[in-house]
Amino acid sequence: LEATPTASELLGKSVNELIGKDFFRIIKEQALEESFSKEDLVNKGCDIELNLNGVKRTVQISATSFNHSDALAGYVVLLRDKTYEKEIEEELRLHYCFKQESESIKNGGEVLCSESKIVGKSPVIAAIRNLIEKVAPTDATVLITGESGTGKELAASEIHRLSSRKEGPFVAFNCSAIPENLLESELFGHIRGSFTSADRDHKGLFRQADGGTLFLDEVGELPLHLQAKLLRVIQERAVKPVGSTHTIPVNVRLIAATNRNLKKEVEEGRFREDLYYRLNVINIHLPPLRERKGDIPLLVAVLLNKLTKGKGFYPVISPQAMRYLLNYTYPGNVRELENVLERALIFGEDAILPEHLPEEVRNSTKDLTVQKEKEPTKIYTLDDLEFPVNLEEILKEVERKYLEAALERAQGVKTKAAELLGINFRSFRYRLQKFNI
Repeated sequence: LEATPTASELLGKSVNELIGKDFFRIIKEQALEESFSKEDLVNKGCDIELNLNGVKRTVQISATSFNHSDALAGYVVLLRDKTYEKEIEEELRLHYCFKQESESIKNGGEVLCSESKIVGKSPVIAAIRNLIEKVAPTDATVLITGESGTGKELAASEIHRLSSRKEGPFVAFNCSAIPENLLESELFGHIRGSFTSADRDHKGLFRQADGGTLFLDEVGELPLHLQAKLLRVIQERAVKPVGSTHTIPVNVRLIAATNRNLKKEVEEGRFREDLYYRLNVINIHLPPLRERKGDIPLLVAVLLNKLTKGKGFYPVISPQAMRYLLNYTYPGNVRELENVLERALIFGEDAILPEHLPEEVRNSTKDLTVQKEKEPTKIYTLDDLEFPVNLEEILKEVERKYLEAALERAQGVKTKAAELLGINFRSFRYRLQKFNI
């Protein structure tokens, strides 16, 4: 193999490192995905994403064979750097996507015509909306799970809006918001004189929500003795105010939410098992924003519309700024995205540019695959290893198990499974075909 300095630069290797090596093996080793073959490169050429020392670069590669004495002698391989071109294409696509969503909202399009507060077009959000529509007309207790900022209260209010109780009150309460010694009185009420500062009767949240819906957020924060009392209220549909000897019937639909793993809390003795099963009649899990990044342009459009309502202008957002917003992982989920946009509006007003975004958003890791290489999944310890082995078969088996596990975790939604594995859908589909899954 002979190589020019330009080829050396594009492949991130010195000319000496390339000479005498199998070119196709070099490409395979550096490609971020393997959904191409030597025949693809020879017959039509491919745009391939390469990992060059942690930096992603898109290179157009095509190969032409040549013969010597009627026998294949080798290939002439042409390389063209398309990284910048691809970035521009992606920025224009995102800009167009955002513009479409913004125009739809400004013109009273489908997002606003639908009263749903659950914003998104991804399959996982569509499935959540369908589940809410099925659950809402019933009086079943619902447990909403998900990280902070994923919209658990929005989901609860949506269930209330679609229920037969929609004319009744929707009362939301965060169980971690007040001191433990006041929780019982706040939930179940108290009568006058039941304790020093009780100078009058207090209904409590259950009675305030009578005929409607009570939403208890962060229910995993309740102390064990109150968990027992909450269980009794659910079972008997009646509350006993602090200081009273009588129970009072209540007609309330209960929705609870938590960002904790309540099953693990049960196993570790911090949450009552009987209460867990009472609450978890229907479970609705809200995914983190990083697992549905395709919804970000729509969310940005909706949130900017909300943040600028009544201000007489609707901001534009540059394609590069939108790309930064898509690359960020959002530990605080949708709530953090809203905060980022609110900050950007303060500095950018009617035009949001990259410099108006927080530093952590601008510096976010751009390539999830490279990020995963920096933090590889540990599968075996040194003591587990036995030799000799067939390494190729081991790697195939590990890959197959991860594909199957991702499909199971994503409940069969292939786009979500691909996101869980940090690869694009085309590569995921190729691997499924490869293993006949």
